[in-house]
Amino acid sequence: MIKINIWYDADSTVSLPELLSINIERDSFENQSDLDNYIIDYLMNNGCGGKTNLTWQIL
Repeated sequence: MIKINIWYDADSTVSLPELLSINIERDSFENQSDLDNYIIDYLMNNGCGGKTNLTWQIL
């Protein structure tokens, strides 16, 4: 299971971290680019598409 922290602008003054778990193994990907693309697709399809200044960090 991959755990990531995401940050986005909750309003004009605050950027809040949020911990998400994605139920997939890191070894499922050949390289970092494939993993990044999967995370982007996951976030966009699970309610983060409209978030402003969205960033993430894999833990």
